[in-house]
Amino acid sequence: DWPPGTKRNSFGPALDDFVADHANLRLACCRVFGATHQQAIVLATLLKRPEATKDQLHSAVERDRTDAKDRTHPKLVDVLICHLRRKLKPWAAKWYGDAEYKIIRTMWGTGYLIDAKERIKVVKVLNDFMRQASNLHDVAEAA
Repeated sequence: DWPPGTKRNSFGPALDDFVADHANLRLACCRVFGATHQQAIVLATLLKRPEATKDQLHSAVERDRTDAKDRTHPKLVDVLICHLRRKLKPWAAKWYGDAEYKIIRTMWGTGYLIDAKERIKVVKVLNDFMRQASNLHDVAEAA
């Protein structure tokens, strides 16, 4: 997706400006986009960083697997990205009218990134969900 040697203009805002709690971010990714736990870790990492190498994404997945005996293969990241792209397809179709538009882009030979405009849209969807869930939680507590 991303031609080697080209420069990116801006990485956009840091996700920390929007979402403080990493666990809630992963939960929101699972609920909103239908991501599995490991897919949510990868998506949350890509949202929190301007770009991430495959090794960084693999390390993020491995850090969360404290009870596992064996390490996963680094190619797991490619599989998780493939599944995430499929789950984000309806959102790309909704935002851009193009179901083939890739929200998660490949940095050739390095890793993956989500451009600033897509990060802002994804974060907005997640924040709306978290705000709504918070309001539902407040209503449930009042009842």
